[in-house]
Amino acid sequence: MTPDLVKRLGLVKELEGHTGCVNCIQWNSNGRLLASGSDDKTVIVWDGLVGRRMARVETPHEGNIFSVVWMPGADDQLVGTGAGDCRVCVLNVETGATLKSVIGHQGRVKRLTTAPDSPGVVWSGGEDGLVRQWDLRERWSMDSSNVLVNLTHHAGRGAEVKCVSICPSRSELIAVGANDPFVRVFDRRMITCSRLDPSAIPDTECGAVAYFVPGHLPGVEAAFHRKLRPLTSTYITYNKDGTELLCNLGGEQIY
Repeated sequence: MTPDLVKRLGLVKELEGHTGCVNCIQWNSNGRLLASGSDDKTVIVWDGLVGRRMARVETPHEGNIFSVVWMPGADDQLVGTGAGDCRVCVLNVETGATLKSVIGHQGRVKRLTTAPDSPGVVWSGGEDGLVRQWDLRERWSMDSSNVLVNLTHHAGRGAEVKCVSICPSRSELIAVGANDPFVRVFDRRMITCSRLDPSAIPDTECGAVAYFVPGHLPGVEAAFHRKLRPLTSTYITYNKDGTELLCNLGGEQIY
């Protein structure tokens, strides 16, 4: 990114097709196809180079779609979606069929993420404080033994997962953003997925391997709440090399 490149940025196309707010977009791996998810509970696939609508898929969702991802290893035929109805779905954008659909969280599903070396697998982060791992080869249900991270064990009963991101160079690492100023990084190799058990004693061996937080923010969360500016990681993403992590910290700055 250079100043000259920034000066050249401008509006190229306006893509019209949704009848509600567009909450999420994602390019496919080669940068040709763009998937968008909306409050109208549909997913549209666009040819991003010419701005043409390729497909419009009705989903089983009954709430606003907050996240859409391309499923790796599916030749750009499958997308995953997460929405405000606590549901995670996998859809075939060519046929319009729903391959998987589950009410997998007890709070809104705010973000999905995938790893290129894990075909058929998608991770979901919900406002119930859970990160869950869904595999197309397995049966999906609320009581599946697929809870990867229970953030309430790390940040208290009010913890909500707002965003998740897999490190592209080390896919065993998953970064989790929440309704606090911390970004926690977990190593999936050190965690055994489990069934949700509210009475379970937290496993201290499954803690985060790294924490990131601006040094001036711990301890001042209450002051931000009083100003109606709660500190929440609304989006996190790694750079392509996995050496840097970008965080949009709602109520404060971008880090």
